[in-house]
Order: sequence, then C-alpha cells, then structure tokens
Amino acid sequence: MHPEVTGHEGEKCSKCGMPLEPSSGSAADSQFSMEMKTQPTSPEAGKATVLVLRPMNVRQGNEPVPLQVEHEKKIHLILVSEDLSWFDHVHPEYQQDGSYTVEVNFPFSGSFHAYAEYRPYGQSVQTENVNIAVTGKAATAVPAKNSGLQAKSGPFSIVLTQEESGLKSNQAVHVNAVFSRDGKKYDINNLGNYLGAKAHVIAIHEETSAFLHLHPEVEGQVLHVQTVFPEPGKYRTWLQFMDGSILRTVDFTLQVQQGTGTEGNMDDADHGHSH
Repeated sequence: MHPEVTGHEGEKCSKCGMPLEPSSGSAADSQFSMEMKTQPTSPEAGKATVLVLRPMNVRQGNEPVPLQVEHEKKIHLILVSEDLSWFDHVHPEYQQDGSYTVEVNFPFSGSFHAYAEYRPYGQSVQTENVNIAVTGKAATAVPAKNSGLQAKSGPFSIVLTQEESGLKSNQAVHVNAVFSRDGKKYDINNLGNYLGAKAHVIAIHEETSAFLHLHPEVEGQVLHVQTVFPEPGKYRTWLQFMDGSILRTVDFTLQVQQGTGTEGNMDDADHGHSH
C-alpha cells in the first residue's frame, strides 16, 4: 500500500512486504477500449438482454486484443443500477468471432453502469464504465440499500469492523469481515473458493461512481481487506462468497472521511484494482 514503491510483478514491496500489483489502466489514457453492444439495441426491463463485449487496441486500428485469465475469468463484468440498489457480477464467455457474450436480465428501467474489468496480455488491468439505458416499466419495489456495516444472508451474519480512527481517503485502510453462522462465530477458512479467492468485494462511490474490486485475504478466521479509497464519501459495498454451491452476496455502506495522504494507486497491493 505504498504507491511510491515500484518494481516488477512478482516482487514484494520493500516497506510492507506485500506483493506488487500493476496499477489498473483507464479508458482516458489507455490504448485499449472495450466495445459493448446490447442485443436488442434497446434493452427492456424483465426481458433477456445479451451483452456483447469486444476488447480493442485503438492504437492498432482496433485490432482484437487477447486477454489473460484473472481470477479464473477473462472478463469480470459488474452491473449496478444508477442508484446502486441493484448489483450483479457476471462473466462474458469467449465466442469464435473474438467477442465475449453474456445474457442478463435487468430488473427495472433506468440507467445502469457496466464496469468491465480485463487484462490484455502483458498489460495492466483495465477498467471501463459503460452506461446502459434500459426501457420498460419502473420497479414496483426498489431493493432496499443496507446503510450499515452488518448484513445477513441465509444462516450467515457478517459484520465489518474498521479502525478506531475510521476510514480515510488517500491512505491505507484496513477492514475485517467477521462471519457468524447460526449465531456462532464461523471460521472463513471453511468457505469454498469463489473465483480463486475466499471472497470478492466491490465498492462504488455513491456520487462519483469511483470503482474498486478487492480480493480480501484470510487472517486467522476472518477476511481482511487493505486498500486505498481514492476520495471521501459513501461507498456502496458488496461482498460475495460461496456457501457450498450457493453464491451469497451481502451489501454494506462504508463512510470514508477526507484523508491527508497522497492518493494511492494500489501498485503494491495484491488486494484488488481501482478505477
């Protein structure tokens, strides 16, 4: 979590000993672009929509781009409604024409964000945010957003614990996820793996749509996240984990205060990618 430390992938940070991780690229300064189309052209709520994605190299005449596998998939696609009340994490599959497709069903009309995360061979992770307009009927009941740090799913209760000083932007912060099952403390080592990790965490800023995809590590019997939030504000946060064959998703809201550090870029954290 020391952005001033640089090196090669596979090496460790000279200050904290954590593995170095390439910083993620953005559409503004990247030679890569993710083309995204919908079938039908105007998606309708409650009906199947096929998303067609095609990674392109814009500096080489939009040549197709081969992708590396990251956490068992070549593309991670995070879909959220504009108000961040609805969330889905899907994985488009490769087609013979070089595209990647996935079928989704938007639950209500409105604007949706599609965050496509991918790594061209030999390059850093790229993250792009594409807006999708969905027609049709509005939601009769918008899902409730959890405004706190405790959530339940099935037999599980999860509590997020923060540092006493709270969460601050632009500096390394630590959050633990403590699990209970049927009212008793649960050792997360007993969880199955989900996409090559015990859990995945997505955090999105409520106002600016800043995006983080985090991969917690196991510390004792809890999940530990160390990251840098790029700006203060509220972050809608989703934690996903496997309960046997069931994928469970719980949501939280993290309040990040203004920090005094220099903005980190995750270069030396093997816990996720930010955009």
